[in-house]
Amino acid sequence: MPRRDDNAYLSDMLTNAHHVRAFIEGRSQQEFLSDAFFQYAVLHAVQLIGEASRMVSKARKQSLPEVPWSKIEGQRHRVVHDYLALDPLVIWRVATVHVPVLTEQLEKIVPPPPHC
Repeated sequence: MPRRDDNAYLSDMLTNAHHVRAFIEGRSQQEFLSDAFFQYAVLHAVQLIGEASRMVSKARKQSLPEVPWSKIEGQRHRVVHDYLALDPLVIWRVATVHVPVLTEQLEKIVPPPPHC
């Protein structure tokens, strides 16, 4: 598969951050903890954020030091490889605390989609 450019991966990260925010909007921690479907939706979007971040070039990452690249990729690694040990409360915190910050960071750097 040909490599996409960094902006495409950053856009994927932003799209999935928006998905996480839409999933949790108006929902409580208790709803998250008691709904496996809700948890899977959030986990999948967090995983995709991490996967896209892995594909961003080293040079682009270095130009964006405010983005916590290693933490994002570390979270993806835990979701994919250490899924039996995932703490739903940690995922809730990622979704409600860290993803909104990431969304703000990405909105400043991701070029808007072209108008048709």
